[in-house]
Amino acid sequence: MHPRIYIGRLNNTIKKKDIVEIFGKYGEIVDILMKEDFAFVEFVKTESAQLAIKEMNGFQIPGTQARLVVEEARPKSPEECRL
Repeated sequence: MHPRIYIGRLNNTIKKKDIVEIFGKYGEIVDILMKEDFAFVEFVKTESAQLAIKEMNGFQIPGTQARLVVEEARPKSPEECRL
């Protein structure tokens, strides 16, 4: 299993490419699962996930009042692994 983070309070202008651009600087991304206002990002290394959490939790998206919630995510369920 790869380390996974939860990113909450995304607005509808944020796309997958934005997540890659913003969070890719912390390390290699294995997978991104995006929903309406949140996403899960899987990194190759635990250190990458930890650094992203440390530096991005509370980050304000330019042009908005929203501050991201970035925290450790629960591991994928067996059902999610089969998708």
